[in-house]
Amino acid sequence: MTNLCGPHDLFPAPPDSWVQRVYHCVRRTDLPAGGHFIAYERPEEFVEDVRAFFRDFRGSIRRGRSR
Repeated sequence: MTNLCGPHDLFPAPPDSWVQRVYHCVRRTDLPAGGHFIAYERPEEFVEDVRAFFRDFRGSIRRGRSR
């Protein structure tokens, strides 16, 4: 799981310690602007974060390994 947080979301982002108790969060990105509709409001940052998340898995999938 990845967590992309904007400072003007409906609710503040939970502390990492809370997220780690329930989810296997491997990436968190805090953006300087944006709100609840982050993909619409900050599309470039959203796409780059999605690409960066999957970039870590690209090499292992091509070599036939799973994480």
